[in-house]
Amino acid sequence: VDPRVVPPRSEKKKAAASSHRQITELFDEALWESGEHRETILSASALIGMHPDQATEPIVSLALSLGKPFAVVPCCVFPRESARRRQVGAGPAGDLVVTYPEFVDYLQERHASMQRSCL
Repeated sequence: VDPRVVPPRSEKKKAAASSHRQITELFDEALWESGEHRETILSASALIGMHPDQATEPIVSLALSLGKPFAVVPCCVFPRESARRRQVGAGPAGDLVVTYPEFVDYLQERHASMQRSCL
């Protein structure tokens, strides 16, 4: 038994909807440049990507460029689509980022203050 007063489900949904916004479009540089979601992004207190697929790197890049806090839970690496990603210190040109651990390392190399946690 939970002694707390719990609002009806519809009130919970309204409260949640007003406290955050979700962009359900391809999140890439073109989205930011189009300006359609610019105000939403600028007014956000943080950028969050939960299993964001190809949006992982654009979320990190945009958050860093705007100086916003962010959190991403990366998923797929997509090495064929992102052949420009290279590991640091892996030779003159660097080896291609192909595994999940390499992808997380690559993302974390973007800024010295980035932190990593396991859920």
